[in-house]
Amino acid sequence: MLVPTGAAWRKLAFGAIPLAFLAGPAVAADPIAIADEIVAALVDETRTATYEQATAVGEVVTITNLVVSDPPNGIEATVAEIIVTNPIEIEAGGFTAELMVLRNGSMTDLANVLRFDNVELTNIVIPPVADLDAEDSPPIPLSDMIATGLRFEPPQANPLVIERVEMHLTKVEDGVPYSVAVSLNGVAVPLSLGDNSQPIQVIRDLGFETLFMDFNIAGNYDSPNDTLNIESVGINIRDFGHVDLGGVITGVAFGQLQEPGGPEAILAAAMVNNVTVRFENGGAMEAFLREQAALTNLQPQDVAFGLAAAFQIFLRTLENPTLEQQVGQAVGAFLRDPRALTLVATPPEPVPLMEVIGLLMSAPTVVPTLLNIVVTAND
Repeated sequence: MLVPTGAAWRKLAFGAIPLAFLAGPAVAADPIAIADEIVAALVDETRTATYEQATAVGEVVTITNLVVSDPPNGIEATVAEIIVTNPIEIEAGGFTAELMVLRNGSMTDLANVLRFDNVELTNIVIPPVADLDAEDSPPIPLSDMIATGLRFEPPQANPLVIERVEMHLTKVEDGVPYSVAVSLNGVAVPLSLGDNSQPIQVIRDLGFETLFMDFNIAGNYDSPNDTLNIESVGINIRDFGHVDLGGVITGVAFGQLQEPGGPEAILAAAMVNNVTVRFENGGAMEAFLREQAALTNLQPQDVAFGLAAAFQIFLRTLENPTLEQQVGQAVGAFLRDPRALTLVATPPEPVPLMEVIGLLMSAPTVVPTLLNIVVTAND
């Protein structure tokens, strides 16, 4: 079974996590040696790194005022304090550490600024610098990351605030994590950051000027069986609602990513085994029904009844009486008492992912029958 090499995983990791988050390697008892390892891991042809001082108290090393500068790319990162717990040097270079905490940092490019209050990295392993670019070396592993107080400050716009980010990596084999859970909580998104498109205006009409959102994604990969288990892909909007998706996709040979045409080959071979989508209402439906009632001089319950009837008429175009009755009843019950709506797809046999995507764009009415979709309300 092919799996991505260490270099490929490092590119993914460094692309997904800001430089400031990965700025902290760790070493043994000598604080200067630890700080120098951090600097060595950060510098390259254009990037420099310096620190003010490094001290140790027992097994805890503290490094102050780390500055990373990359003038050709217009990037500068700073971390006021790095605290490394129980660092142990690796004989060939690099080190391990139980915990690394980065406090009060920022990263600036030519236009944007990213700031954070606190970042905790657990179970860090920094390989020797000479191995960082080797194709067969393991990636830089860490088991957990928790970041708090993030603020993204674009030019001439309100800052985007994220209260907390968490990442947990498990099922690590040869330095590659096969189970990942990531969450972003307390994301404040002012609608002024968006355009004046119709969807944005609809949300404003419902009474929202700022969306407070939580995102999460969790899943695991069974490499021997090329199976991707999507445990949860969720979006929660405070006072609006929560959407969560899960499913099982087989035929996902991630080891082909590095081969020519690899991503296309993976998508072509992927098969949908089952899918679950659930929406839990948090106030969005009540706001929508009130807004529609105000426009039509009706009561919200009358709007709900009318929408249910209209949807039942639409379902007749599917020419599937069983599906028409089952889905129509579920959606009608939800509109009259909007608590939760759940869609479960269990096709008799796996269906090519690209076929599903193509039908959703060209003939969406075929999809419910193809995937054997069942919809329930308020369960």
